[in-house]
Amino acid sequence: MVKLMHGIALATLLGGCGTRDGPAEPSNGQGQPLSGTSTDANKDPGVMVDNNTPADPETRYGIVKTQLGGRAFNVKDFGSSPEGSATYVIRRLEPRARAGDGKASYEIYLKISQCMPLMGPSGGARSSLDEKSEEECRDIPLEYLAARSDWLRLGAEQGHLGAQLVFVADPEQALGGIQEIFKNPDVVVEYKRQTMEYLGSAAGRGSIDALMGLGNAYQVGVMTEQDHTTSYAYYLAAERAAPGIVSRNRLQWLRDGLNIAQIRESIVKAQEFYDECCATR
Repeated sequence: MVKLMHGIALATLLGGCGTRDGPAEPSNGQGQPLSGTSTDANKDPGVMVDNNTPADPETRYGIVKTQLGGRAFNVKDFGSSPEGSATYVIRRLEPRARAGDGKASYEIYLKISQCMPLMGPSGGARSSLDEKSEEECRDIPLEYLAARSDWLRLGAEQGHLGAQLVFVADPEQALGGIQEIFKNPDVVVEYKRQTMEYLGSAAGRGSIDALMGLGNAYQVGVMTEQDHTTSYAYYLAAERAAPGIVSRNRLQWLRDGLNIAQIRESIVKAQEFYDECCATR
């Protein structure tokens, strides 16, 4: 399964993204292909809108989003891995991915994620796979498994929304494991920069998950400098786009810590953030 949340650090960063109770989870990489969706042709490639229409077979492995008011949306499903032999799927998609196709890069990431139990925890003893995945993953080279984070990073750099949000939500996947994080502290600095860049990009495309992530990032002060005025503004914008998504306690706690001038500044910023993210253009 492709995980969107991973431990306390991610709950701290993104607490509340996706739904009132937390981030939307990607679908099981070993599950059925997505259905009941159609391509949102005028927006991001590989992103579909949940509108109960048949899925285009060429785009059914994109992410699924639930449209809210204006341009705002929540990610409902982060996609299933393409069917077929892992080695065949990766080799088929690789030329497109290396040519700049972020959806192809993300699909490779999803396919490798389906097969990751073969490596076991931290590259140790393998875990069990279901019968279908066992068949599809049996010929995958270990070097393909080791490259999973590379494909996630590439998809994010190429602008794929799903890849960017998974990159933000799971630093261990994005950076290639906890050992890499400790071995190379510089990658953490770059990860923080990219996280804020990707959240801003996703928010500008209408993602409420990203608005919530930005609100939490500025509230907590781990990924960027703590700024409760800006945090409150992002939460106000998210709440306007999706009423009830931000807890009253969180909004009240932030408001209570601001003076009148800061509250006014937050309200002005919230309008700007909402217009950039969610207002119909």
